[in-house]
Amino acid sequence: NTTGGDGCAADCSAVEFGYACVEDPANSASVCTSTCGDGDRASDETCDDGNTTAGDGCSADCSTIEQGYSCSEPNPEDASVCTSTCGDGVRASDEACDDNNTNDNDGCAADCSEVELGYACTEDTNGLSSCSSTCGDGVKAFDEACDDSNTTGGDGCAADCSAVEFGYACVEDPANSASVCTSTCGDG
Repeated sequence: NTTGGDGCAADCSAVEFGYACVEDPANSASVCTSTCGDGDRASDETCDDGNTTAGDGCSADCSTIEQGYSCSEPNPEDASVCTSTCGDGVRASDEACDDNNTNDNDGCAADCSEVELGYACTEDTNGLSSCSSTCGDGVKAFDEACDDSNTTGGDGCAADCSAVEFGYACVEDPANSASVCTSTCGDG
């Protein structure tokens, strides 16, 4: 045919960028296919990041951009650059967590690069991270009133770290971030 963009130039003078052509022995016509993984995104490829590895943004057959990623090419001759999309609710392979936002102090860092100190994050089957503070770890997380390194009530910090107990005051120990709770003599 004399159609460009399918591997063979419209005037048959060259193999188009990102394609390889071989002669079909049955009819001597050229059969042109894009070469997934060569780093050249041909017109029938959605992306081509220079490999045929799945889970890095571009599918193994170069047909789709994988969930949780976006891909771009600085120049048509360059390989696709695929990056995870922090805040989309899908933990991509280079993200430590993704809790569907780009806020700090909720367990997952704003850039999804790390689980914040004092938190633990788990994933559901879709990859959405759910982060909660870890009461008893000695780190007063953003949503904890105190954390005295245990989950025992009656010692100044509530067993679930939600409140400083009546008759106590708690301050952060600068050496290790744990709450130090003492009874407040004279408070009646």
